[in-house]
Amino acid sequence: MPPRSTFLFLLAVFLVFAPVGFVTDIWSGGDLSMVRLVLSVLYSGFVAIGYAYAFTRNLKVLPLTIIFQFGFHFIPWGAYFPGGPETAAAIQNRMILDGIGIIVCIILAYVFFIMFISAEGIKQIALSREMELAGEIHRVLVPDFNVTNREFDITGRSSPTDEVGGDLIDMIAGKNETIVYMIDVSGHGVGPGLLSGMFKASMRSLYEPGKTLQTVVNHIHGVLLDHRKKGMFITFGGLRFYEQNKIELVLAGHPPIIRIDKQGNFEETKFTQLPLLALRGYNFDHQMLTAQPGDLFIIYSDGIIETNDKKGLEFGFERLRELLRASHRLPVQKISERVYTELKRHGQSSDDQSLIVIRKN
Repeated sequence: MPPRSTFLFLLAVFLVFAPVGFVTDIWSGGDLSMVRLVLSVLYSGFVAIGYAYAFTRNLKVLPLTIIFQFGFHFIPWGAYFPGGPETAAAIQNRMILDGIGIIVCIILAYVFFIMFISAEGIKQIALSREMELAGEIHRVLVPDFNVTNREFDITGRSSPTDEVGGDLIDMIAGKNETIVYMIDVSGHGVGPGLLSGMFKASMRSLYEPGKTLQTVVNHIHGVLLDHRKKGMFITFGGLRFYEQNKIELVLAGHPPIIRIDKQGNFEETKFTQLPLLALRGYNFDHQMLTAQPGDLFIIYSDGIIETNDKKGLEFGFERLRELLRASHRLPVQKISERVYTELKRHGQSSDDQSLIVIRKN
């Protein structure tokens, strides 16, 4: 919260609990001196502020609040500030003062709470609307896709943990070639979502039939370096299918792309490179492969294998591998559905979960 909102909140908390000091005076029959009454009111309010600040901003304040709360009662305030109303008229006036003090504190607390809620509530409503809009934009930028043609059966799905995720799945069909790729922007929220949108726009604008995926990735790396928040990076895993059975593969900090042939033989790419935006001047390399009819390719984000169960155990690569081996003959959409079903059974992910399954026909 901004300083002004924090001040309003703590002032309202103070005024809610300050009346306890007046109530204490009423219980004692108005026996407190005026100084002790003021101290009691201040003590009640500041203890409440201490607990509120500790549990909303900084837990380090909690021990100091507890020490203050109990230490206050060990000070012999009566010896330092003795005496109080002695006559019946004076006691009656003190009761009236206590009542007025309670009423004034409650009214002021209500006023300051309304001011706080109005200020922060409007901001939260505006933020909620912005997040909904950002979520809609993200769903437009990162739609699920299912493609079936003579050359491929392809399905892609991305499930963000927040309204706006950092994962992006995309497919570009050109003349006699197809690019399928996935990126994972570090972090969550609007910033990574915007960067993934910039990546998609750059990929679509820079791609030309015949241009290698390596060239496009290196170009995007140079373009986005100056348009990202410090410390952000992008992992990339992509395949470019061209000239019937040829494949160009580029991996940049991304989990290995899995390949399963028609007989069920399992292979994962061993290709280690830095993520995009991690180092200025870094040049990304590529690998060339040959595809056979029936080959299955799986691109996935680390949010899938890092999904934890209630005991903190990850879904893990080994379980994903066995699941894919057992279902590799199924249609690609069924394979994707089975993976997400098992992920849901396993537990809740704290990261975006994205999966692309490609079968070469």
